[in-house]
Amino acid sequence: MQCNFQVGQKVVCISADWFGLDDAPYSGPDPVEGRIYVVSHIQVDDAGCWLQLEGFPQNAGWEHDAFRPLVTRETDISVFTKLLQPSKQTELA
Repeated sequence: MQCNFQVGQKVVCISADWFGLDDAPYSGPDPVEGRIYVVSHIQVDDAGCWLQLEGFPQNAGWEHDAFRPLVTRETDISVFTKLLQPSKQTELA
């Protein structure tokens, strides 16, 4: 079982199809699809890879397949700053 997540990593919930277990220790609110969470703990066992998330109790864990890493892109505004520079060409009226 490979689990490519790290503690402290931001993840996005991509599937909120949670199923309830009668003997589950946690019965509170679940992660919501499309929301961003931070991994607080990772548990790998015979049943799979489970992520614990900040803002949820320590006894709550969700299968890693329901999350993907958050992809951040650096903002490049150079194209807009070029628009603010004065033009070197003169316009004939």
